[in-house]
Amino acid sequence: MSDTVNATETVSATDRAIALAKARKAEREAAKAKGAVPTAPTSSPSRRARRTEEERKEMQAKLDAERAERKAKKALEREAKKAAKLEERKLPHMGKVEKAAARLPLLTPQAQELTDTVINTLTPAEASALTQHVQHHLRAEATAKCVETDIEPGDTVEYVGANAVYLGQRGTVTRAARIRCYVDFNDGERPFYCFLSEVKLVEAEAEEEVTEEEPASEEMPQTGTDG
Repeated sequence: MSDTVNATETVSATDRAIALAKARKAEREAAKAKGAVPTAPTSSPSRRARRTEEERKEMQAKLDAERAERKAKKALEREAKKAAKLEERKLPHMGKVEKAAARLPLLTPQAQELTDTVINTLTPAEASALTQHVQHHLRAEATAKCVETDIEPGDTVEYVGANAVYLGQRGTVTRAARIRCYVDFNDGERPFYCFLSEVKLVEAEAEEEVTEEEPASEEMPQTGTDG
């Protein structure tokens, strides 16, 4: 009996499918007779309308513009990073240059005018060569003067050289050689190494001043009483 029921259900399903197909066909024919465009069944996916040639060109142009904008933005970011790295590299060196400039001694107006003339007239190579010749002359002169200087460890000296940091300061000689010496200026730093001709004795000057200012002693007459 179950086979009979299954056959009946199969026939019923087939009849319904056939009836549904006939109904759709009749609907399409009726719509066609009226001149209306039959609507596609909701279950079937609708095809996307194709773009025209102008729309495709507009879309491509838009994509190209966006791509060019992104490329330009990345290029600017790369340039900014490169400039930042270069700036980081320059700053430490410029800091050293500024510190070195702060240690330079002050120039007189005449020396400043001569320096400006050399800088503005000579090429960097010529100015460098001139600087080396001047330094050589000064060193030769300082070495020659050291022969006339008699300084020993323990002497108090005043710095009269070209270093602006210690110019005019007094210190104690901790070690003396033939042409150079070490001077301790009591500033917490290591003793300063310089030529003997760059310092002068302070005690000798003090003794000379005392000798000049001390009046000559006169012998006092002795008085006595006859006993």
